[in-house]
Amino acid sequence: MTARRSTDSDVFAALRLPHVGAYVLGRTFSAIATMIVLTNVSWQLYEQTRDAWALGTMGLCHLVPAVALAIPAGHLADRFPRRDVAMAMHGVLAAVAAALALFSWMGAPVVWIYALLFVSGAARTLSNTSTSAILPQLLPPEQLASTNGWVAASLQVSMALGPLIAGGLIPLGKGVAVSYGAAVLSHFLMLLCFRRLPVVTTHAQAASTPRDARQLLIGFDFIRQSPALRAVLILEILSVLLGDCVALLPMFAKDILLLGPVGLGWLR
Repeated sequence: MTARRSTDSDVFAALRLPHVGAYVLGRTFSAIATMIVLTNVSWQLYEQTRDAWALGTMGLCHLVPAVALAIPAGHLADRFPRRDVAMAMHGVLAAVAAALALFSWMGAPVVWIYALLFVSGAARTLSNTSTSAILPQLLPPEQLASTNGWVAASLQVSMALGPLIAGGLIPLGKGVAVSYGAAVLSHFLMLLCFRRLPVVTTHAQAASTPRDARQLLIGFDFIRQSPALRAVLILEILSVLLGDCVALLPMFAKDILLLGPVGLGWLR
């Protein structure tokens, strides 16, 4: 009993589990890269347009693919190794960050930034579904709670650290190109971490049986039959659509508070 209490009180025990450290570190690098790109793009768009509407439109480039690809993302996670799907999509995200660096250096039109944001939104949607579903394949249920605690903590740190890195690199590099390079590096480090994870085959992948439309829509049936889950999803959607003013922070940092990109990093 004493040994059991000692294990439960060890907050680092989850990180000593096989593959958990690599998974948590990979998620951390992924989130840092995402926040660097979002900070860079928002600053770049406002510098080029000085238009608040241009900042708000960023959200559509992520919302549209997130909604359109919700079902295909789940299908990919069920039919193909989730680690491989996540790594492939992060390869796409690294390529998008590199393209954004090139276009910013060339002074490309804003429409190209939006196009790359749309590709990034699609890749993130496909990646997030598979990435979040990897842990249940690697750990027994009783170890998921402590591990998810570390994942949540690392994501919170990453969401603060990414904008700070971007805000510091933008003035040092006299533009956003160098900061985009940091995002490419962070995606590459994520790929190195996920390469250490095993490839786990699901029952659906082993069976290799085709799915009809009814099977693809089974998730909607589950939500419809779960009032509590449905309420949570509605609140989450409303909070994202109506309560997110972070997209307008470049306008405040540059024209109102006069803080520059460093201040934007702290504000985010």
